[in-house]
Amino acid sequence: AVVSTQSTGMARRPSTKRGAFLNEIRLLLHAFSSDKDPKIANCVQEYMFYYLSNVLLEAKNHARYKGKVKTDDILYVIRDDHVKLRRAKELLKCNEELKTARKAFDVDDENKKSTLR
Repeated sequence: AVVSTQSTGMARRPSTKRGAFLNEIRLLLHAFSSDKDPKIANCVQEYMFYYLSNVLLEAKNHARYKGKVKTDDILYVIRDDHVKLRRAKELLKCNEELKTARKAFDVDDENKKSTLR
């Protein structure tokens, strides 16, 4: 079911996880000293869910294989927003570096265990 919001004119789906990111949003608002009204965090969360739902829906529509959204599909959707695209690529690169570091760490642990036996 899609619910229409009068103030913004945006359609949104009701969230199944109310408050899923509310604590993190409150902390961010506090860091920017904007936490005077608790309704602000709820508003930011609603907008975030609306935006992410739209991006994922568009990515799903552009997906090469129907029903499977891949990282490239999301990058395609945000291709015109250069700031978001650059940040997404930076986070993906960081994720790959973390995977490589974890893999190396796991190999080192296995070598140490085999030498201790």
